[in-house]
Amino acid sequence: MRGYLKAGSFLCMALLALLMVSATTHAQSTSQNVTVTLNEFAITPGTITVTQGQTIYFTVNNTGKFPHNLTFMNGGVMTNLMAQPLNGGQSGTADFTFNQAGTWEMHCPVDSHAAKGMVGQVIVVAAAGMPATGQAADQTTLLLGGLLGIVLLAGGFVVLRLRASHSS
Repeated sequence: MRGYLKAGSFLCMALLALLMVSATTHAQSTSQNVTVTLNEFAITPGTITVTQGQTIYFTVNNTGKFPHNLTFMNGGVMTNLMAQPLNGGQSGTADFTFNQAGTWEMHCPVDSHAAKGMVGQVIVVAAAGMPATGQAADQTTLLLGGLLGIVLLAGGFVVLRLRASHSS
């Protein structure tokens, strides 16, 4: 009887470990969609949180009258998101991967727009850190895996009790 309990416990732990590895792998490979609005003279949202090494799919809407672009800066290196500034009323999409954790500056590089308030920040969380926005499903997977493990373990105890009562 105790052999069944040990085997059931081992299977539950193995299943839980498998679910955790699956959720972690999913979190690292998941992409994130971010929509940014540019206008005179603001970037909305002003702060974005992403995970290091994750591809971010940006949709950028210029709701202003003047051309705008989005530039990311970290350690003196500047990268424009769009090849060309978006004219007023235009939208565009682009992918970007933040390969270094930390706080990045984002701003509009056109004329003196940054000095007029078109600035924000991107908080890049280390890949092993807490999940970025949009990854709540990974926590749900872990919770469901834990609940499944508890149910399986409880089922093992019930089976043992039934077998013990039948052998008496």
